[in-house]
Amino acid sequence: YTLVALFFTGFLLVLAMELLLYLVMDLTIEAGYTNKGEVHPLSALGVFLALPLFIYGLASALVLSWFFVTDAWNGHLLIKQFGFGNRAVVIVDWFTFFLYFGIPILTLIGTILGRKTNWWEITSLVWFTCVSISFAAFSVIVIYYECRANWEVTRNRYDNDDDRWFHLISRAILLRQRNLFGGEERSTYLLRGSMEDASTGFKGGHRNSMVTSDNITKGKTLYCKIISWKIWQCLGMFVPVEGPSQRQYTLNDVQKSRAF
Repeated sequence: YTLVALFFTGFLLVLAMELLLYLVMDLTIEAGYTNKGEVHPLSALGVFLALPLFIYGLASALVLSWFFVTDAWNGHLLIKQFGFGNRAVVIVDWFTFFLYFGIPILTLIGTILGRKTNWWEITSLVWFTCVSISFAAFSVIVIYYECRANWEVTRNRYDNDDDRWFHLISRAILLRQRNLFGGEERSTYLLRGSMEDASTGFKGGHRNSMVTSDNITKGKTLYCKIISWKIWQCLGMFVPVEGPSQRQYTLNDVQKSRAF
């Protein structure tokens, strides 16, 4: 299963490179750099603006394909845990067997008995389609639970928020804009104490921790210094944060694991 998933990832990588190559070729044609000499500025601008979208989308697909390989190595643990209910083990095993080997082998036997000259081409296309269905099911499960988790976090962030659909979407957009365009103040601490005290202290701020700490470095990033200028506040683009700064938790903090 892992080898088949790895081969599929290779085909997906080649497909992504070919799509980007065709997009670059289309950009050169629309910009008039070929022998035709016809310039279409609006079409060239549209192709140029589509480049980041294609790159981000294909990169996301390749990232999912690699996790698809690791999930196949682990026995499709993610699909068994989050999909198909209580009988997930049996359903996923049979579903994977038919998509990876069963249907392609039956297609191979049928095309050979039918004396098809392009039996290998038909079998390869059927095999690629079956593995694509498995990859699509894996991607849908991952994206669904990721969106569901983010939805629950946004809905339960504060108790006094409006939980209607439109307000949740607006709140998510505002939080994303604040996280993307807001400045950050980074601090590096040296903690001294037992591991138990450090674990309990990580749940809150460092100042409330029972562990003694020394502030090694502390300062704002260059972007944070620029947006802290008074001119941006006068224009209404940025406002200073009122009250104490909020700590940005990392993935290790959420999983309650130590990075050392």
